[in-house]
Formats: sequence, C-alpha cells, structure tokens
Amino acid sequence: MIGDGSKKKGGFNVKKILIALFSLLLISGCSFINKDVDNVGQSISEIKNIQAAKEEAHETFATAHEEFFDGVPSIVDRGSDVESLSVEEWGVKEYIIGYAFEAYNTGNVTKLENFLKEQGLYEKYRAVVEKYDLEEQQNVLDMRPSTISTQSFPINDFDNYLDGDVFVCYGGSSSAKLIGFFIPGTWKHAGFLDTQAPDMNAPILTASDETTSGFCVGYETKLKWSEKTAVSVWRPYGRTYTKARAALNYSKQFVGKPYSVFTSRSSNDDWYCSKVVYRGWLSQGINLEDEGWLDTWVTPSNLAEDGMTYWVGGDYN
Repeated sequence: MIGDGSKKKGGFNVKKILIALFSLLLISGCSFINKDVDNVGQSISEIKNIQAAKEEAHETFATAHEEFFDGVPSIVDRGSDVESLSVEEWGVKEYIIGYAFEAYNTGNVTKLENFLKEQGLYEKYRAVVEKYDLEEQQNVLDMRPSTISTQSFPINDFDNYLDGDVFVCYGGSSSAKLIGFFIPGTWKHAGFLDTQAPDMNAPILTASDETTSGFCVGYETKLKWSEKTAVSVWRPYGRTYTKARAALNYSKQFVGKPYSVFTSRSSNDDWYCSKVVYRGWLSQGINLEDEGWLDTWVTPSNLAEDGMTYWVGGDYN
C-alpha cells in the first residue's frame, strides 16, 4: 500500500508539473503572439502615417513645380504644332527639366544651376525651395518604416513579376534629389523587367548612369532598385508574353547607346530611361503615353499614371 500510495503521489506531482509547464508555455505563447500582433499593428500604423506624409510632400513638390514654372517660357508657347521643333528650339522650361533629369540621374547639378543663373531664375529657384521648405519635404520622401526591412523593394520580390512589367521609382543620387520638383510627376526613374536578361542579378532594362554597361542604355541591378526610396510596378493593358518579349528585344538592340534627355522620342541616337520603356512597348502597338509632343518627354510618371498601365505591386505613390 505504501508502495502504491507513493506511486500515486509521484504520478500526481508529475501531472501537476506537466500542467503547470503547459500552462506557462501557453501563456508565453499567447504573449509572443500578442507581441507579434502588436508589432504588425505598429507597422501598419507607421506605414500608413508615412504614406500619408509622403502624399502630402508630393503635393507640396507639385505646387512648388507649378509656382516656379509660372511665367517661364515653354515650348508650348510656340503653338500646338511643336512636333517638328528641334531640341535647340525648346523653351526655357524644357531645358530646365532636361538638366534636372540629368542632374537627378548623375548627382551633378552644375549644368542645371548654371542654366538657372544664365536665365536669371536661380534666385526664384532658391526662394521656392525655402518657401515650401523642400529640404524637409525631401526628408519626408526619404522616410522608410523602422519596423520593416531596410530594403525599399526586397530583392526576392523581383521574382513575382512578369516580362515587360514597368518599374518606376522615386529616389536617385542623394546630392540631386532636392531638384526633383522640377521633374513632372511623382516618379523620377523607370525601366522594364527582362526575365531573360544576360545577368539575372541585373534584370531592369533602362538608360542611366547606373547600368552595367555604363552611362547608356543597359541593365540595372536588383540591388540598385532595392535601395531606391520607393518602387512601384505597373503592367501595360494588352500585355501578352509574346508582346512583352518582342518589346524587350526591340529596346535591347539599343544597349550601349548613349544617355541623353535632350533628344526626341523618335530618335535612335540618344536615350533616357522612360523612352527605353515607351519605345519598346510602342513597337508592339501599345502606346503608354499618347498625349502627343506637348510634354516633350515621356516621363516615368506618364508610364504609370496615364491610364495605359495598371498597378501590380510595390508602392502605389
């Protein structure tokens, strides 16, 4: 009896210990789950707050753009028949935007600042920057949530998209971001995805100073795009695999051609980022920007916001 009683007593103690341990584990598990839920909630809240702040900053940049260019001579002042005008006949506005595109890509603002001084517009530029506190607005646009990866666009996410998908981004050379308000629209750089690129670590076909071929038409790396402040992905209406491959192959024939914003849409001699994408898809009968020549360029924002593409991932704006 003593032996049986001892066994029962021992069994009872073990059972109590096991129940206590299980309860502790369950409570701990719940606290971990609650902690994760809290973190997710904080992440969502932070992302929403940052997104709202960025939208407001973009609006401020757009207002600054409109105010600065008010009264600045433009190509459109020559009338509606501007398609035949050469680059040399562009207006002051178009030259400023062109130099701004170049500065944004290279980080060298010397040409832009010198041109503004030549046109007597440098003080107006500085006044607009100070009036709208664009340096602070730029800091807002550079913000990233602290609760997620430091990469704006995780490298593995490239595998989720299709040939010909249009990639646009905000973010460029840090020394030139402030002049981004000169460039129309939210997005400042563009390219499109080639899943059969020569180097799968560099699948974005574009034109810039960051391609693996140099300052020309070529491919940019996933790493470069993951470091951008914001990346958004858009897909052309009417896309098929066959058309996407043909669009990419069309633009690939110009790899190595020099980068320049001071060129027409139809020229095959010089290229800029969004022109590479635009002409590729245009070769397949898909016009991603059909506003005509009044805007002079096809901008990255044209590719994403002119109603010829739809959003499929990344940042929305």
